[in-house]
Amino acid sequence: MTKHTATPWQACGSAILSGGDAIQQRVIAVTHYPDMIAPASMAEREANKRFIIIACNSHDQLVAALKLAKEFEQHAGGTHLPASAWFALHETINAALNAAGVP
Repeated sequence: MTKHTATPWQACGSAILSGGDAIQQRVIAVTHYPDMIAPASMAEREANKRFIIIACNSHDQLVAALKLAKEFEQHAGGTHLPASAWFALHETINAALNAAGVP
């Protein structure tokens, strides 16, 4: 399976661009053209664009946090894990949620 363009992505007008300097940036997607069927309001289009960017940019962190939580679940199995391990899990999950814009 082909790998997606590396994140972070960013907004630029109606486009979503790859990160990097101006020479390396590539168009990932265009959220709307004047003559295409799109959400009714510009505000909704902009919200959709922000949602796509946040979801894509936070995806890897969210998956890593879930994998770590799954690993804890599999290995805990009734055993007591040190507080530092739970704190690390807590911090990983919080960082991923913050990256996704979740308060």
